[in-house]
Amino acid sequence: MNSADGLERLHFAIIGTMNEMLKEMANVSKVPLKKIYKIVLCGNSTMQSIILKISPESLSSIPFSLVVREGIEVKAIKLGITINPDGTVYVFPNIGGFIGGDTVSAILSTTQYKAEEIKLCVDIGTNGEIVLGNRNRLITASTAAGPAFEGARISQGMRAMPGAIEKVVFTDDVLISTVGNVPALGICGSGLIDTVAGMLRSGIIDETGRIQPPKTLKGRLSDKILERIVKKESSFGFKLVDGDNIGNGTPIFVTQRDIRELQLAKAAIAASIKILEKKMGITDQDLSEVFLAGAFGNFIRRSNAVRIGLIPNIPFEKIKFVGNAASLGAKLVLLCSTLRNTIENISTKTEYVELSLSSDFQNEFAESMLFPNPISIKNKAP
Repeated sequence: MNSADGLERLHFAIIGTMNEMLKEMANVSKVPLKKIYKIVLCGNSTMQSIILKISPESLSSIPFSLVVREGIEVKAIKLGITINPDGTVYVFPNIGGFIGGDTVSAILSTTQYKAEEIKLCVDIGTNGEIVLGNRNRLITASTAAGPAFEGARISQGMRAMPGAIEKVVFTDDVLISTVGNVPALGICGSGLIDTVAGMLRSGIIDETGRIQPPKTLKGRLSDKILERIVKKESSFGFKLVDGDNIGNGTPIFVTQRDIRELQLAKAAIAASIKILEKKMGITDQDLSEVFLAGAFGNFIRRSNAVRIGLIPNIPFEKIKFVGNAASLGAKLVLLCSTLRNTIENISTKTEYVELSLSSDFQNEFAESMLFPNPISIKNKAP
């Protein structure tokens, strides 16, 4: 399959899925497709390029150049989207590299672009998008955080769907909650963060992420907790669930490798934030707010995200969950076309930082692999 054939197939796969979604939404809302005249789309730069049948090949190698930066409006029929033949599709402008319209949309919906104080927005996923700044200056970067936050490459990981352990609380034992309140099948990203944060507070793992042998923890932890630390291959694992609480008959563990995967993911995010702060000439303490965006962000406990070093160590009340900020921004532009000028200005104004070209990134990444010293954590877990 050559690149042109591949682009065509990817384009039609995406458009086909969109048309199915449009059909379903039209049925639910009882609005005929022929009465839909306007669509607004935002996504990462690769996805937006494919939707427009523009090759994203330039994004496959450094310096990850964009073919198109500005917003584009086209006839829906030209893209194969089955709304009114006279309907149009507006695709958001991009910023640079993998920073696309979804980030522009998040900047719009959080009003970061017109804030007087400096704010940080972090959209956590397989790719982490970070935006730092205010009305005077905005800078952004994208980092390959890895799939750990979405449950991938975790030994018993899964997405946040029914049966996923999504909350873990340490007492004299471990209390878990699953999505849907059904027997546990695996663990999702928020549950992994909770578990590792709890293991750090309990001293089960040290700042390097190494699980300590249970014999060294006797007298410091309850017997119930100690019994959960078991030998797994050449290291130790932490047993979260067994017995009647499991849905597939297999006990659920967090392994040493799982902790390493989380360290890689959180280090990528944390290092990116540090690089942007250096470029802005600020520290964590200059941040007035931190926005956690994306569906995953809604499941995270602030205290645990800070404890593992995923986000800056600032007062919890400054950390805000903004949900699907990209979706909200797209709705705003759909309902108010004059905001197109605003997002074009956001796209032009926002500086893109290519982390692969930063000489400091690897050093920051290596330092961010370590978990924070508990003495440095200003907040205590609620």
